[in-house]
This record gives sequence, structure tokens and C-alpha cells, in this order.
Amino acid sequence: MNPSDLLWFASALILLTNAATLAALAPASLYRRSLFEYAAGLGLCGLALLLLAFRDLLPQLPPTTVSNSLLALGVLTLAGAVLRVFGLAAGWRSLLSVIALIVLLQFLMPAGPSGEPFRYGLVLIAVLISVGVRIVVALRRHHREERGPVLLMCAVLGLNALLSAANLADLVIDPETALRTQRQGAVALAIALISVIAMITTMMVVNSRTHAAWRRQAERDDLTGALNRRAFFEQAALRLSDAEGHRIAMLDFDHFKQLNDRHGHRSGDAALQAGVGELLDLLDGHGMVGRLGGEEFAVLWPANGADADALRVALSRAASTAASVSTTASMGAIRHRPGESLEAALHRADQALYQAKAAGRDRCVEG
Repeated sequence: MNPSDLLWFASALILLTNAATLAALAPASLYRRSLFEYAAGLGLCGLALLLLAFRDLLPQLPPTTVSNSLLALGVLTLAGAVLRVFGLAAGWRSLLSVIALIVLLQFLMPAGPSGEPFRYGLVLIAVLISVGVRIVVALRRHHREERGPVLLMCAVLGLNALLSAANLADLVIDPETALRTQRQGAVALAIALISVIAMITTMMVVNSRTHAAWRRQAERDDLTGALNRRAFFEQAALRLSDAEGHRIAMLDFDHFKQLNDRHGHRSGDAALQAGVGELLDLLDGHGMVGRLGGEEFAVLWPANGADADALRVALSRAASTAASVSTTASMGAIRHRPGESLEAALHRADQALYQAKAAGRDRCVEG
């Protein structure tokens, strides 16, 4: 095996080892599909380089066209996996455009020893740049703790594109010598080593998203998506420490036990889910809803935000539609006083709620 083949072989081992590692980690991850896809892409690229490494020792192996095709398919698979991990859809249009590019280059590029790798090299660069640009454009979607990994992934993609471009330039300048083949193998090894950084970066994002998902699961009520009691008290207390004013409300679905008894728990669950979901949509991240128990909820939102009764009416309407029966709610709302504890504010809101119930329910009393 000559030095260039050894470089191809080492590159293949790195990629296949990375693929095996990701495949082993995937089943226990919330992103198992993306990780399996990522592992498949690395495996295809590794297999392509393995075929190139043994092309002279085993003449019966398929020609380099098969290796290059596997490499192109592996890169496309990797691109889709990376985009999926970063919250972007690969899309059939992107895939079809790359396939069309391969077909077009097949007819436009000259034949010869350097023609085929040049064609696939152009495709590789196009895919890398496309993925990098899409990640950069979507950078604003990512949380602050993910900005570092996102930028690192963009740097990795850019470095791979530069190495691939240097390899293409080498093909034009020195198309057929053995020295050029060794340099090509060295570039492949460098890209394979960089792929380790890319894999680590991907796992950083996956772990960040997984921990965030577990945290949300621990903080949220499964049925309604509202914060559970503990999480609401913790987060609301932090929110009230801000200088800006807030409003706090206690909310109770009217005659909820009768709804369950007459129409079944499925209708009751639908009413809670739809009503609280509508409330969360109206708050649009500017407030929070906590399920304190059963059909009782606490709401906190900016004082200059939505009208309390408008929130209650919208919730009742959504709950009635989902349960297919008239469902109302009562609310007691107050404005938080500077320096007032959360417990004291909730007590005042609870008193206002009792007044709403005593006045006939299906209304909001503001204290």
C-alpha cells in the first residue's frame, strides 16, 4: 500500500470510527433519528474512502465512480443531519438541486482522470457552503448557550470548503502526478480529522437541547403545558424582582367537576388543554401560567400587557370549542405592588377570585 493509499485508509478509519460512535450513542438520545442519519453519512464517506484506499490492491472493486458517488451521497446525508440537529429542514428542493448539479456537471466538465473528482469536488463545496449559509441565517433562532457551537460548526464547514477548494485547484495545476495523489490523500485526512470536531460540536448542541427538553419536562404540566407549581413559584419570584410592573391572576374553571361527571374526563382534559394553550398563545412568551392544582391556575404577565378579562374570555371560548360544551372560567386579577412577595400577591388574587365566584362566576374581578 503506497503512502497516498495509507492516507485514504487512515481517513476512512476515522470516519468509520466516528460513525460507530454516533450509532452507539443514538438510541439513548432524543435526537436519535438525526444521529443515526449523521452516522450513516459518516459511514458512507468512510466506505467511499476505503474503496479508494484499496482500489489498486483489489482491482475487482468497483471503479472510482462508485466511490465518488458514495462520497457525494454521504455528504448529502451529513448535510441533512446537521441541518436537522440545528433545527432546520433539509428540504427536497435542496436535495434535488444538488442531484441536478451532479448531472449537469457530468455533461459540462471534461472527461479524464481529473474530471470526475473535480465534478464531485464542486458539489461538495456547494453543499458545504449551502449548509453553512443556512446555519448562519438561522443563527438568531438559537439560544445564547448554543451560539458558540453554531459558530464553531460554521467555521468547520468553512474550513472544509477551503480545503476542498485547494484540492480542486491542485487538480487543475497538477492533474496526474503521484505527488498530487498524496496531497489529495492528505487533504482527505485533514477533513476527516476536522469531522471529529464537527461531531463533537453536533453532540454539544444535541446535549444542550436534550438537557433543555428534560428541564422543560420537569417544569411543565404534561396535559396543559403550564408550569407546575414548583416551577411557577421559582420563575414568578424571579420575574417579580424586575423593576417593571406585573399583573397576577388566579384562574379557576367553573363547575369543572360537573363537566367531568357529565361529559367525561376526556372533555375536561380537552377544555383544560385548549383553554390554557390559548392563554399561552396570547401571552406569547411575555408571561407565564402555572397549574397550582386540578383546574386552578396562576397567571403572571406585564402590567401593560393584555386585559385580564380578555384573556379569560379567550380561554373560555377555546375551552368550550374543544370540549364541545359551554365552559366558563372565573378570574381574580391584581397588580403587583413594589416589594410585595409572590405569596402575598397570590393571596390577594385568590381573594379577588373568590369574589368573582360569589358574584356568579364567569367573570373577572380586579383588585
